[in-house]
Amino acid sequence: MNGSTAFPFGRTLPEETPLHRVPAVWKLLFSFLASAAALRARTPFGFLLLACAAFLLSRSARLSPLFLARSLLSAGMWIGVFAVFSAWGAWGQGISAAVAAASAVGFRLLFVFWLTLLYTLTTSATEQVAAFVRLLHPLKRLGVPVDAVAFALSLVLTLFPFFLEEGERLRLALEARGLTFGKRPVERLRRLGLFFSAWFRHVFLRAEETAVALALRGFSGEVPVPMWEEKGETHVRPLLFPALCVLAAWVMG
Repeated sequence: MNGSTAFPFGRTLPEETPLHRVPAVWKLLFSFLASAAALRARTPFGFLLLACAAFLLSRSARLSPLFLARSLLSAGMWIGVFAVFSAWGAWGQGISAAVAAASAVGFRLLFVFWLTLLYTLTTSATEQVAAFVRLLHPLKRLGVPVDAVAFALSLVLTLFPFFLEEGERLRLALEARGLTFGKRPVERLRRLGLFFSAWFRHVFLRAEETAVALALRGFSGEVPVPMWEEKGETHVRPLLFPALCVLAAWVMG
């Protein structure tokens, strides 16, 4: 899997790998706990364990190093910004402390970014929404509209790749007509404004078309009540997410 894009969020690998066969809810829980562990890591040994886990999971998903490098470089600028701020905050303690702080923050953010990338590449949009609903189901007892949020999430996950492709087609069309972004800052900002205004116009038009189509089909946001709620039964699985939230909070200190 070499990949043809440097920003693969919202896309799923078509091939079947061992990581694809893992239930989406367990992959989501692992992502939460691994992110908490990465944010808590302080020693070189802890960072080494996280790097080994990242390597093994990447191999189980059959991702090529070139594809991973291109994908992770797409977030390099934002990770670099946070790393610079961390180095600036620790600059008073010496250069070595500033470099260590920047490296630690950069690795943590890179690991969380990689977890998100791996989860989206090996889990379809439908499975992601189903896992989200299953984990947040206990919040329905508190009046949280989990089903409505899940529906909005499904729309975002489904339409997000389309919006990226629409922006890419618009960029290529503008370049074919001789419109480049320029080199001078003022000119570049002006032309970027033209590009984003046209792109957002396409996005809002498609969102309006989707809303009209849903309204014509009588969508009201209501989802059938699960069987265990009709019977008034209590299962252990709906209690799993609150317990793991408490565990994650304890791990993060």
